[in-house]
Amino acid sequence: MVAPKVSVLVVTYNQAPFIEQALNSILEQKTCFEFEVVIGDDCSTDGTGEIIQHFQQWYPEIIKPVFNAENLGFLHNWKKTYERCLGEFLAILEGDDFWTDPLKLQKQVEFLDKNPDYGLVYTEYNRFYQNKNKLVTSFCNKQWGLLPSGDVFHKLIYPQDLLIQFLTTLIRKELIDKHYEFDVAVAHQWRTIDVGLWIVIAKHSKVKYFNQPMATYRVLESSISNNKDRFSRYMFHQSVFDIYNYYANKYHQPNEIKNKIRYHHLRVLLNDAFFLKKKNLATKCKMELSQFGYKFSLNQRFKYYATRCKSLNSLALYLSKIINQLKK
Repeated sequence: MVAPKVSVLVVTYNQAPFIEQALNSILEQKTCFEFEVVIGDDCSTDGTGEIIQHFQQWYPEIIKPVFNAENLGFLHNWKKTYERCLGEFLAILEGDDFWTDPLKLQKQVEFLDKNPDYGLVYTEYNRFYQNKNKLVTSFCNKQWGLLPSGDVFHKLIYPQDLLIQFLTTLIRKELIDKHYEFDVAVAHQWRTIDVGLWIVIAKHSKVKYFNQPMATYRVLESSISNNKDRFSRYMFHQSVFDIYNYYANKYHQPNEIKNKIRYHHLRVLLNDAFFLKKKNLATKCKMELSQFGYKFSLNQRFKYYATRCKSLNSLALYLSKIINQLKK
C-alpha cells in the first residue's frame, strides 16, 4: 500500500451541525496525488460519529475514523489522531470549519515540493460568525494587513499579531515528528497545540504565506458573562503563556524576549481578573505592569477599580457585554 501524499487531520467533538460541510470541503479538493482524511471523534454524543460512519461507507479509501470509547480531551485526541496519519504532509481542519478553495492542497503541496527549506504554508482566511450569519472575508488583511513569510521565528516566540490558523496550513510532517514534544505538552497539560507547533516549525524551517483566503473559520457564540466559561478562558491563557515561557527557555531567548512574554501575559491576566472578580490578581497585575512603565487606558483603569467594588463590577460586566455585542 502506497502512503498518501497528504494526511488531513480532523478532530471533532459534538459538531454534528457542521461536520458534513467540513468533510465535503475536503473531499472537493482537486489534486494530482492521493490524500487521506483521518478523523478523531472524541466520543461525541450528538450524532457526529454516525455522520462520520456514513462518510466512511461512501469513501472507504479516503475516510479513516478514529473513534474514542471515552472523551480524551483535545490534546490526547489530537495526538491519537495524528499518530494514525501516514502522509508526507499534514493538513489540519477542525470539525466546525471548512475549506473554500478546491485547489488549496494542490497549491500548497506544489510550493513545498519545490521549496525544501520551507516547512509550512499558511493562508489568508475568512471568518463566519454563526449566530449573526455574518461573513468577514480576508480577515487577516482587514486586521493586520499582509502577513510575513520566510524566517518568522522572531515573530512567533512571543505574542504578536502573526496569526496562523490550523485550517489554513500545510506542514512538512517530518518536522513535527522530529521536533514537537507531545510528551512535554501532555506533562504540562497544555490546552492548545498550535502556539508551540508554529514556534517549533519556524525554528527549524521557513514559513510561506499565501495572501488568498482558502478556508473559513467558524466563530460560535459564548457567553461573556458566564463565569465558568471565563475561568476556562483564564486557564487557556495560562496554558498559552506557559508554552511561550517553555520555548523561550528551551531556545535560550534573551531576557528582553522573556520580559515581553511576561508583559503580554500581565495584560491578559488583568482582563481575566476583571471578569473573574479577582481583586488580588488585578492588584498584582497592575503593580507589575506599572514596573514595565505601562500606561493604562481609561477602560483598563475602570476594569481594575471594578474588581475592588462589587456593584461597579456588575455594571462593568453588563457594559462590556453590550459593547462586545455591538462589535459583532
